[in-house]
Amino acid sequence: MEEAKEAIMGALLKNGVIGSLEEVLEMKPVEAGLTNYPYIVVTSKTQIFCKHAQRKTKGIAVAQEVDGRLETEARAIQLMRRLVGDATYLPEVLFYDSVFCVLALKVAPEGARLLSDDLLQGKVEPKISRRVGQILAQMHSVSFGNDDARRELSSTDVLEKIRFPITYHNISHIPEIQLCADALADELLLTKMCIVHCDYKPNNIFVCPRGDVLVIDFEFAHFGDPAFDCGFLIGMYVHFALVHPNRCGAYISAIEDFWRAYSEITKVPHLAELERRSLRHAGASTLARLDGALKFPSSQHESARSILRPLGQRMILGEFSTVQDIRAYFHSIENDLN
Repeated sequence: MEEAKEAIMGALLKNGVIGSLEEVLEMKPVEAGLTNYPYIVVTSKTQIFCKHAQRKTKGIAVAQEVDGRLETEARAIQLMRRLVGDATYLPEVLFYDSVFCVLALKVAPEGARLLSDDLLQGKVEPKISRRVGQILAQMHSVSFGNDDARRELSSTDVLEKIRFPITYHNISHIPEIQLCADALADELLLTKMCIVHCDYKPNNIFVCPRGDVLVIDFEFAHFGDPAFDCGFLIGMYVHFALVHPNRCGAYISAIEDFWRAYSEITKVPHLAELERRSLRHAGASTLARLDGALKFPSSQHESARSILRPLGQRMILGEFSTVQDIRAYFHSIENDLN
């Protein structure tokens, strides 16, 4: 951790983002990423989001080119900003320093809060859920079939060496379930449609004081399958639903609001099929947060696990075709929530 802080300070000074006499008021650690140490650096003049690359992923050896993940993130953000135009929901790249292995971004204004913090506190806002869907739909749509995006973000290393081991491999002791997870992973390698954020979750979404939304952490972005992004977010929301069981309906409504907003503006074709596939990926991420490497702390109580595990299994097996099926599931076990 100290090495990361020293590298970040060295990079900020070297690249002239802060002056040698500028006082650093605070270096706030953010939840440790899979391949980096993120910090929010607060000075007397500004607030900067910085990431320093690390070389291990939860015990899994990362590719030798792991330091290049931050360079890829910088390129992905800059490419997305070119495609989208004046998008307030994208961060601004200040610099990427290959010597210090540090990426610096101009991100959320003072007073911004992570969406995950709101959800953990039981605060669910329909307009934010809809905005999260609109943003993802726009990112997918502007890059759909785009040749520049395909060329610049064609590598599948992030999937094979980082995402697969923690989201699809060894997430179930039931052979049929694990075979489904492995098949979904194989399918991701073959599907090339648009830019995929690949870590689209409330922990990477800021809610700003004026109600704007800002998306961060494009480190795993690649040209691939939009069903992963949609499913990964949905899987996260079903876990939040068990944090406040008495407000479970609000979290399920958030999933429905997200998908409705996404489906209204997305240019990704075959929407019904995309929804079905997204729910299968939601099943994988749900199970990975229970029995795989993506542990979600609030879902480790046996009461929550007994509700979420059958849900994840049914989703990954393809038994759900629409997001409304999630509400029907929770309605069927309503007595278990009380």
